Amino acid sequence: MSAKQWESDGDRIMKETERKLNSGGGFLSSFFSGGESAKKENAKDGYEQAANKYKLAKCWTKAANALGKAAKIMEELGDTIESGMAYANAGSFCFKEDQVDQGVKLMQCAVSVFQNAGKLDKAGKYEKMIGEKLEARLDVEDPKKMAQAHYERAYDLFSADETFRLHAITCLEKVAHIISERGEYAAAIKRWDTLIQMLAEDSRLAPRMKTAIMNAFYCVFAQKDSVLTRSKLTDWADLCVQFARSRQMDFCQAANEAFEEGDAKGLATAFTKWERFNNMENWQVKCIKIIFDEMKPKGDDGASKKDETEVSVAAPPLPTPTTTTNSTTDDAPVVSDDDDDDESDLL
Repeated sequence: MSAKQWESDGDRIMKETERKLNSGGGFLSSFFSGGESAKKENAKDGYEQAANKYKLAKCWTKAANALGKAAKIMEELGDTIESGMAYANAGSFCFKEDQVDQGVKLMQCAVSVFQNAGKLDKAGKYEKMIGEKLEARLDVEDPKKMAQAHYERAYDLFSADETFRLHAITCLEKVAHIISERGEYAAAIKRWDTLIQMLAEDSRLAPRMKTAIMNAFYCVFAQKDSVLTRSKLTDWADLCVQFARSRQMDFCQAANEAFEEGDAKGLATAFTKWERFNNMENWQVKCIKIIFDEMKPKGDDGASKKDETEVSVAAPPLPTPTTTTNSTTDDAPVVSDDDDDDESDLL
């Protein structure tokens, strides 16, 4: 059967379902038909059938509309899990047609249903999915800022159950990165500190902890407070032995000591050695540049101008941002309703 025929079948089933759901009837009609509950059950089945026909035709917008209506009826009938999954799948269909706003609304309906039912892990799962979809948008000015609130909400939901600690960590990493990239270093430090404390509770996460510590270091360093930086390095070294004995620690100490002594050349040397073997993100380079700018000599005499020239040469240029493109497939993603989701599925 062709896609056109599948779509035609879907249209026909939708019309029949709408007619039966909205049809009136007297007392006897309601009595023999099983009442309002039976009418809703039949309508739910009809909408689901229509959605399946539209899926076969790859008419994702129509499939989302039909499944969304089925989800609403399921919610009214008290079928919580089925309703939440239907809302989530309807949202994924909208994403196939780049109807992000409508897809997010349907996903948020799924979050609300699961949250009210006490399924906080599933609610967190779909909040995270919303954040990922918003973060990938190219048609808005600051997609990461839009995604941040959903990652934060997902973190809160996952944190409610110790079983989903790794999911919570992943979401908090996202939040801390977004805030750091936006240059809100004081707020980012708090997120990184919370994350480091969480990672410190599991020795298996030491490599991940070292990465978090380095991100936190850039944010702290940009505060232009060498005493604070030195204190933080001591705390982090106590929490993570691997960091205390690492090249990361050597670089952090060398950079902070150079800043403390006003040694711009020393900072440039430490930075050059580090940057040569480590791919730094733009926001991390900007944090180092903040310190370079702070250390530039001021004055109009010839010696000062000479020193300023040397520092500006030593200071690193910002790397050219890279862009990535997202690939899409024709098949719509179908959300699995498995209460025993493995944590690796979301990481």
